[in-house]
Amino acid sequence: MSRYFYTFSRFWWLLIIPVLVLPAAEFTQVRHAGAGFVASMNIYVQQTAASSANTNGNAWTTLAQVEAADINQWLQSPTFCLNVAEGSANYSKLLKVSPDPKLSATTDLQKNVSVTTTGDNLVSISYSSQDPTLAVQVVQSVLTNATTSMQMSNGRVASVNKAYYQSQLYNAEATERTSAQQLATYMQQHGVTPGNLQAQITSDPTLATLYSQETSNQQTVSTLQQKIQAVVAQSSLPATLVNQDGYYIADPPSATYVSPSKKKELLPMGIALVLGLLLAGAFLVVMTAVDRTFRQPADVPFLLELPVLAVVPLSLALAGKEPHPHVRPVDKPKVRRKVEAS
Repeated sequence: MSRYFYTFSRFWWLLIIPVLVLPAAEFTQVRHAGAGFVASMNIYVQQTAASSANTNGNAWTTLAQVEAADINQWLQSPTFCLNVAEGSANYSKLLKVSPDPKLSATTDLQKNVSVTTTGDNLVSISYSSQDPTLAVQVVQSVLTNATTSMQMSNGRVASVNKAYYQSQLYNAEATERTSAQQLATYMQQHGVTPGNLQAQITSDPTLATLYSQETSNQQTVSTLQQKIQAVVAQSSLPATLVNQDGYYIADPPSATYVSPSKKKELLPMGIALVLGLLLAGAFLVVMTAVDRTFRQPADVPFLLELPVLAVVPLSLALAGKEPHPHVRPVDKPKVRRKVEAS
């Protein structure tokens, strides 16, 4: 233990550096970055006929959760983040001096934009910044670009779905025409008229099969026609819908000054203090371990694992640092100067 005290006495000025510097640096960072303005807005989402027709049937997901997830997905796109930043007049000025505007906007928005849900229909969008005007502009730009991007995505999906359903409808109509012709031919050959068709079905299995097939094909054609109409209606919706759900702004964007709480300030400082103590302790242990100097007899068996046979005390007098008390110092001879008379 004495070796650690000796090492501490030699390097105490180095040991206190991390203990003092790390908490001080963390405190400066928290005070500088913690305070600022937070702009937020709330939108209320409502289900429309288009979204009801396009629902995925997941009863466990609320409308607010769906919309928040969609906007958060868009925030993962660097192009979307750049469009949001360019939608703010103040932010666009900052992008002009940035070496990589897209990377800068993506990093900032993914860190400072928060999209959360409050209840089943309320979505909150917030952004933190030192500039209150910029914060409000970014929140508005997030909603605007999310609406536009989702509408464009829905338009592309609607075009693909329309082409797919039209192809299926073409095949279904061909199949329906074939089954209708087969049913008409069989009825003509067996003298079945529309009036006695239901009565003949019960006694003629072949006729019942042909009639059932024709009814199923007609239902398939009707279902595909309805899907195509729904896709056309969705693709023609105005751009004020996000994910085909209607919304209105419940709380317009507003900026509020937010200062860090004492708990948020003390927690990082406490972590930095503990880290500084750990670094100082590690430095103390390492410096003590690499020090192979013998300062007392107990260090010999500790370092060399050998017993001590004899100990020669240190004599400062013999070392020449001060004269021995029993030795009389030798007087220096005096030199007489001859004075010549002139």
